[in-house]
Amino acid sequence: MNEFSKYEQQEEIEIKDWSKTLEPTFRDSYHQQNEVLVERADKNSAKVRAIIKPSKEEAADFPKGFFVQMESVLEAKEAGPVLNSGNGQIEMYDFNCKDVQFLVGGKKVNFSEILPDDTNFVIKQCPTTDRSYGNGFYNPLTKTIEITTFSKIDAFFTLLHEAGHAIDFFNKGVNKGGPEVKTQDELSKYTDSRGLRDIERCAWAEALKIARAKGLPTKQIRKAMKKSLCGYGLK
Repeated sequence: MNEFSKYEQQEEIEIKDWSKTLEPTFRDSYHQQNEVLVERADKNSAKVRAIIKPSKEEAADFPKGFFVQMESVLEAKEAGPVLNSGNGQIEMYDFNCKDVQFLVGGKKVNFSEILPDDTNFVIKQCPTTDRSYGNGFYNPLTKTIEITTFSKIDAFFTLLHEAGHAIDFFNKGVNKGGPEVKTQDELSKYTDSRGLRDIERCAWAEALKIARAKGLPTKQIRKAMKKSLCGYGLK
């Protein structure tokens, strides 16, 4: 029995209230001004447009009227934890994101034009109070970018950083005749040989290249970069 057949035999996912299900991903207590529009939906997939705006506290960091819009077809692939909220219990999911496009301060960003072929993009919902979950992650073994929340504009900068990881791994590996990392042991050896400082700084360098090419605000991205590197104890 192949993996596809095994997946097909799993319990069918049916999302009855898409707006409620997506609430924890695109809104939080500080970002209730965000908009989430479900344009088309069936049992386990939906075309979604989310508009992310700065909070009052963040507004001074951005031009007036600045927002990030994300459009994607979300396909629920796996059930996750249950979130207890003021709106009752919310079932959470892992979503495959297809045809991901952004509008950032009026500038279009199509991720399929940026990322190496076969790169996957996943929203992995999680309880926002669970601090063990990070906001973004790139897995070079599965070529997958994961994000957990997208309620803040900074989440887009984090996503650019994870895209930078994907591009950097590709450029330093297969594209340049370097090692093709296929196992966890090979990945550990590869990251040890390069060091965390080089890997993180190169990912942010790639993120800035994308920003410049697309005319995005590099000032805010540099601020996010500084905060991220300091969090790792790097400068």
